[in-house]
Amino acid sequence: MTLTLALPADQIGKAQIYTAGYIDGKQVRLQMRQQERVVELRPDRTGEYWEPLRLALPSGWSDDPVTLALSDESTSTFGWGGLGIGGHRYLQGEASSYIIVGIRMIAISLMLLLPGLALRGMGRELALPYLPLPGILLLAAFGTAFWLLPDSLNETLRTLLVALYAILLIFCIASGKVRQTFKAPAPNTRLALLVIALSFLQTLAIGLNPLPVAQEFAKGTSIPSRMVASPPDHLIPFYTATYMWHRHDGIEANQAYFGEWSIGSRGPLVPLGLNSLMHVLHSRPADPPELSSATWPVWRSGADLARSYGWMLNTLPILGILALLQAMGASPRIQRHGIIWLALTPLMLINASFLWPKLLAAYFLLLSIAQLRKRRLVAAGVLTALAWLSHPVGALMIPGIGLYVLVRPSKESHPLSGRILDSALYAAAILVTMLPWLLFKLHLGYHDQFIEYVLGDGRGTAPAISLYSWLAARLSNLWLTLVPAAFFYSPHMHQWLEGPVSEGLRWNIQYAKTLPGHVGMVASIWLYLALLRPQLEASLSRMRSGLLLGSLTAMLIYWGYSNDGLGRNCLEALTPLLIAFTCLAFPIKGAWFSLLMTITACEVAWIGVSGFILEPGFADAEIKSDSGLFLATTILIPTALAILAWKVAPAEGDKDGPLLQRTVTS
Repeated sequence: MTLTLALPADQIGKAQIYTAGYIDGKQVRLQMRQQERVVELRPDRTGEYWEPLRLALPSGWSDDPVTLALSDESTSTFGWGGLGIGGHRYLQGEASSYIIVGIRMIAISLMLLLPGLALRGMGRELALPYLPLPGILLLAAFGTAFWLLPDSLNETLRTLLVALYAILLIFCIASGKVRQTFKAPAPNTRLALLVIALSFLQTLAIGLNPLPVAQEFAKGTSIPSRMVASPPDHLIPFYTATYMWHRHDGIEANQAYFGEWSIGSRGPLVPLGLNSLMHVLHSRPADPPELSSATWPVWRSGADLARSYGWMLNTLPILGILALLQAMGASPRIQRHGIIWLALTPLMLINASFLWPKLLAAYFLLLSIAQLRKRRLVAAGVLTALAWLSHPVGALMIPGIGLYVLVRPSKESHPLSGRILDSALYAAAILVTMLPWLLFKLHLGYHDQFIEYVLGDGRGTAPAISLYSWLAARLSNLWLTLVPAAFFYSPHMHQWLEGPVSEGLRWNIQYAKTLPGHVGMVASIWLYLALLRPQLEASLSRMRSGLLLGSLTAMLIYWGYSNDGLGRNCLEALTPLLIAFTCLAFPIKGAWFSLLMTITACEVAWIGVSGFILEPGFADAEIKSDSGLFLATTILIPTALAILAWKVAPAEGDKDGPLLQRTVTS
């Protein structure tokens, strides 16, 4: 079989020509012909996705038309090739798909917010940081029903959910209390809404950009990872939701979807909500899902829902840190510092667009600590369980939070018995909330590979060779996590999916792998000064020694799968708490804060664009209107946040005051 493509000679070197498949020059051959002249062509890169073919008219050839001929004489399953020519386009993506995805994003945001707004309209006490919580739980509840109830009830459940949201929308529009929420917001409410909107736009700019990211997993598909040198974890929520959409029981088709893992290996909260969205918005995912190589954004498979929903949930820690700082009695100035700093961190930039729900777990953990500050132990336990149900990284924080509960003063007359009672109540709330999921995992009977990590010494799931190797892995993780630039000069991640990783990319990667990278290399000086401050108010001292150091110790003991640091492994849940602590324990003047945020904004802008421009094919890529706009937005958003940091310098009379002046001393 032969495929031919004729081009004028003057278009050779100008036309956008692409190849796909495995053109080996033997069974699958590509030739450039002009009359009797023939040149064998071998693409630089082969594979299942389209790659540009760079051509030049050979010396001595005439102005006659040139033919590209692709011949396939292979009888092998994998012996195939493709040839195509690109037309002139102003957009790299499809305009209609952008519009559809935008409309569906509006629908998802309404589904997240309407239940919480309705509760406020009914007079329930629900502060802004908790507003998305009822929507998340409602979508997860209906997702469970779509998964477990018979297929014949699909239309009934869909109609019921749509009708419920229609009622909630009408109620919220008509409710005076809901309107009053936006007319007279609490302090820093408008700032938090503005910052979370900017953070989401930044996530969209990276997530929707049709240009490839260097060494990202699933490059060129409908759901690329958007992280430099990434693992495949971003696919798990989409695959799990698709598994639920097809009503598999947890055992059937497990290998096709999860390989050596299982549906119980990660948290179900996001996939359950996504399952609801795919039913309500009429997605039809394949079984198992297909990673099509169509131009993003595509919307029929449900991949756009997985991305949109995940991006929204991953920006919620900005609300979570506001809740914690308010519960700690922080002044409005310190609240503003925490909100803006977290939004500007490389932690948010990198992990919000990558679809693992670790930042959602961090959001629930921030709310949980806020509830502990108010002595609402049951609510704190439920929120901690929701963090666990979002991602197993939430479970790693339980020892630190439990220690924090133990070292806090108790209202009981006998301090020790009161603390034990508080801890038991907190643990019971976690257990009751987790029990259905834990029983389901027990019913499935799959071995949980995460358990093996605690015994490892950095060689995957293999047990440690000796106590020395076990300790060496932990010391390596501690060093690489805490010391600035230690990861960059380490032997780790010099090779990845597509071969060698450049030094520029490795500098980018350390922002995901290390604590200084998470918060900004220069801003980390502020964080370490706070952690090392000798004299602290009693409650902050307990927070440092119990919650923060306890959680870090638990992570170090547990993480033995690798020895390349805790970032991109489990550190993501702890970093927002460290930022909140820093703002509380070591308040700084507005000018110093603004300067640090300006430097961090420069770091973040570089991280955002470097993943694209350090991709080897970027130099030859034609930047269309949409990809150019997204690249510009990736730079403009941190710039806007830096300007905001200068604009919100403390107003006259806005003093820090006693940090705990509005809370019960604990």
